[in-house]
Amino acid sequence: MMGVKSLEAMQERLSCEEARRLQAVYAPQVVGVPPSNAWMDMCAMPDGEIRHYGRRDGKRVYLSSCDGGFTWKEYGVDDLHAMCSGLQSPYSGRWILSYFVEGEGGFQGAEMPVPPEGAHGWQAVLSDEGPGGAVRWVKITDKEVRCPRYPLALRSRKRILIAAQLHERPMRPIVARTDDEGETWQVSCLEGVPMHEPTWPHEGPRWQNGSCEPTIVERADGSLLMLTRTSLDFHYQYESFDGGKTWTQPVPTTILNNESKIDVISWDKDTILMAYNDTPVADWHERSPLTLAYSKDEGKTWKNLIELAAAPGAYLL
Repeated sequence: MMGVKSLEAMQERLSCEEARRLQAVYAPQVVGVPPSNAWMDMCAMPDGEIRHYGRRDGKRVYLSSCDGGFTWKEYGVDDLHAMCSGLQSPYSGRWILSYFVEGEGGFQGAEMPVPPEGAHGWQAVLSDEGPGGAVRWVKITDKEVRCPRYPLALRSRKRILIAAQLHERPMRPIVARTDDEGETWQVSCLEGVPMHEPTWPHEGPRWQNGSCEPTIVERADGSLLMLTRTSLDFHYQYESFDGGKTWTQPVPTTILNNESKIDVISWDKDTILMAYNDTPVADWHERSPLTLAYSKDEGKTWKNLIELAAAPGAYLL
């Protein structure tokens, strides 16, 4: 995750030539081969360095870029107990990420430090040193989850949220919250959405994902908007007006859904940005084109800003 301070630090360390190169980019450019997807494995260091953790030939590595992503250098990781990617809290500087631990591993979507012996359930990893540093493990809940998202530090109050999906059929969102930098956690389980029925103009049955891969953004007034991937024709949304403790019932948005991930961020006090795959309903299995959209009315309506990529495979992992 690239916070405002990390982005400013990255810009400050760029040479004049590197800054000009960045300003000239208006379409995707191939700059390297990542060791994994960017679900949670990419992060920004306080000095503006971008890191991308993953594996090469079965070994943990991370790629590093100090010029805004134009060039990358690969480093091996010897200490498998150390922090990998994470979010740095704006309140204290502590780094936080979460994983579901099951046996020696679990379905993460991210590189995970070696957990303590016997650890199980949804766990938060805390580090005062950051990527490459020592960690502490704190259990969030025994509930079985999948695909935890990046932590979200709220602006309106000192609270950090992490969204995930309950591992049940159909899946539905779960939100963990902490008011003490990850030392203790409370969770809220949200309602699901209707199952998909393969009627015209649908081409046939779909994966029955329920309401999964939730992404949360904080609005200017402190309320929260959550968007989820579904097996239906549109993405669904939830709202919270108490910092993520309780949520409204799910309702469909106007955003086409094609069984792929969606991401939202607060760009400034007036604009929310969303990255998704804008595909007609009948072609839901084609995860392209990758599109950036924006909202100026707190997520009530969306306008496409730019088509980032239309090549096969150009979708959010």
